[in-house]
Amino acid sequence: TGGGTAPARNTPPSLPATPDGPPSSWPTGTARLTYDGQTVGLRGSLYTLTGGQTDTPVGPVLDAHASSLTVGQSLMEVTGSATFTSSDTASMLGMRTSKLSASSLLSLSGGARLTLSGSLFQDQDGGLDLQADALRLSGGVRFTASGAAAVMDLAGTAGHTTGGLLSASGGALLELLNASAPLLALTRSAALTTERNLVDLSGGVSARLGQLASLTASSLTVKGHVLSMTNGARLSVTGDLFRLAGGSTLTVTNGALLSLSGKSTLSVAGALVNFIGSGNTLSISNNLCGGACTIVGNLPVLVTGGGSISLTNPIVNLGGNTVTIAP
Repeated sequence: TGGGTAPARNTPPSLPATPDGPPSSWPTGTARLTYDGQTVGLRGSLYTLTGGQTDTPVGPVLDAHASSLTVGQSLMEVTGSATFTSSDTASMLGMRTSKLSASSLLSLSGGARLTLSGSLFQDQDGGLDLQADALRLSGGVRFTASGAAAVMDLAGTAGHTTGGLLSASGGALLELLNASAPLLALTRSAALTTERNLVDLSGGVSARLGQLASLTASSLTVKGHVLSMTNGARLSVTGDLFRLAGGSTLTVTNGALLSLSGKSTLSVAGALVNFIGSGNTLSISNNLCGGACTIVGNLPVLVTGGGSISLTNPIVNLGGNTVTIAP
């Protein structure tokens, strides 16, 4: 009250009480950290698991409603060969009509393992401000999700990140096992702006996704490459790279839709861009293509240094939709 800092209903768990058990026992489906109409400030991460410890929660980590959270580091940090495994189909980090300022949503490093059956982060009608990449994977980590929900799901949310959506390096492995699951979903007039590449894969990263991003009546602005792959990164997409529906807009400035180099490989079973219905817009503007860009289905992509792309349909259902490329 009064704009002060309020404690959570549960104390944020920095470390499990035992090397092979969760911090304590919560009833099934109950969030460990619940905020309702509160203002919260933390210098470090909201949740941390490290030192080879294991956590198998039976409910979400965070449930915030009509609250304001300021977190100095990540909402969730798993490192040091720790293992986090959840079989709950609910989002691990859930927010409604709340504001969040943080460095990132997830930091996974040092050989850590994270396995989910649902979404990682779901925000409804909120405000999101991140100072780095939303999802950061490095150092031989493994991130696996088997549910149909998007890893990052924004509904009616206005979001901005100084970084991008995902950065992965150091041999990280990312697998979304459900063929319909996108990495990012924007719905209900959600708007997200990234100041750097949306997705940045490097250093032997291997990733398999159903979709990269799905937009419905929403907008995504990327101030850099949409997908940047370097130094032997590998990405396999079993569906479409992008789906735009309900009058959605994807705007790319100062970057290409795809940028591949260093013998990186991209395989897309569906389309690069699949327009659902009409009234959707794809806009790409940069001055990269003085001669280096490759044209794939009328889309310029930047492929150098042995990078390769395998796909069948660059654009699907263009009729009634708009593609603008300049210069």
